[in-house]
Amino acid sequence: MENKTFEGIDLGTAKCTRIMKCVLSGHIPQAASLSTDAVYRSIRGAALHISPDSCLYRTQQPKWVVFTSVQSTGDKTYMRDLMVIQKDWLLEIAPHYYTET
Repeated sequence: MENKTFEGIDLGTAKCTRIMKCVLSGHIPQAASLSTDAVYRSIRGAALHISPDSCLYRTQQPKWVVFTSVQSTGDKTYMRDLMVIQKDWLLEIAPHYYTET
């Protein structure tokens, strides 16, 4: 059986971007950027990694992500429930929290 509920629905880039910005606005402190040593850094400088369970794990690592939770193992802290974001979204949504560097 095939689910055709969303067949033919095109949210469009602008609508998707607005939804993603809405999600980001609720998780501003959980944004992380890819550093030069191939490790993500939170706003507080914590070293973070993409969870092996994530669909982003085997792709080219995005420069900026936002996550909803972390899972710590013995030697690494993994971000879970990730979404790729744009740096300028942070500056737009939370200029009090992030500044251009």
